[in-house]
Amino acid sequence: MHCTAVQAVWFSSPLGIHIPSNVDLMEWMNQWLFKDDALVVQLFGITLWRLWQGRNQTVFSNVKFDPVQTALSPVVLVEEFNLANKKPVIQPSRSVAPCWNPPELGTIKINVDAGCFSEGSTGWGFIARDHLGEVLFSATRKEPTEVTPLMAETLGIRWCLLWAEEKNCPKLIVESDAELVILCLKGKKHIAAIEFLIQDCQDIMSRLCNCNVVFVSRNCNLVAHNLVVLAKSIGCRIWLESYPHQIYPSLCKHFSHH
Repeated sequence: MHCTAVQAVWFSSPLGIHIPSNVDLMEWMNQWLFKDDALVVQLFGITLWRLWQGRNQTVFSNVKFDPVQTALSPVVLVEEFNLANKKPVIQPSRSVAPCWNPPELGTIKINVDAGCFSEGSTGWGFIARDHLGEVLFSATRKEPTEVTPLMAETLGIRWCLLWAEEKNCPKLIVESDAELVILCLKGKKHIAAIEFLIQDCQDIMSRLCNCNVVFVSRNCNLVAHNLVVLAKSIGCRIWLESYPHQIYPSLCKHFSHH
């Protein structure tokens, strides 16, 4: 639970898990292994197996451990298993969670995510789209600094708000899968470690004409999440009215639901 490489795997996985520091190992595992959502249980269990497999390969075969690959591979394995199952008990993954929806006319929607990488750096990604789903702006960012996941998510939202203020966005929605940060921004929760950043974000929001921050599931925030994964390898980049080709599949996945 306390290995930084393992923490990076859970954070990068579709489950987006932040491992708590004050819970017993077996209690934490049971919380996930006995979820009502069978797909979540599958992903959690197979991720555990991939962690065990990756550790053995590192220890006995001197194979470098890759947290991102370890996090993403269970998705493929789960899909293959369920497709091969003659009597599937789980619906296809596209029906499990809601997907991204375009905003109303005249509104810009920004999706943002953050990630803490195992080598001690932090990455962010965000994408701005209009009511047609057209990409107005996308960006990746990577800094050689280590912060908590909570602070990383807050810094990511502030990055988006500063961009929106610079562009004079008339109406804005910011979506994030960091529920605690969104609760803090709405004044429903207070966390001392990020209070100064939350106040800064609230000040920027007050200067914007019409701004709302919304908590969404990881599935709705998939494009931003993939930008974070990309940030690990390419660092700081921006795309005006465009996006990196690596996130094209996740953009298509969003629109396959509309």
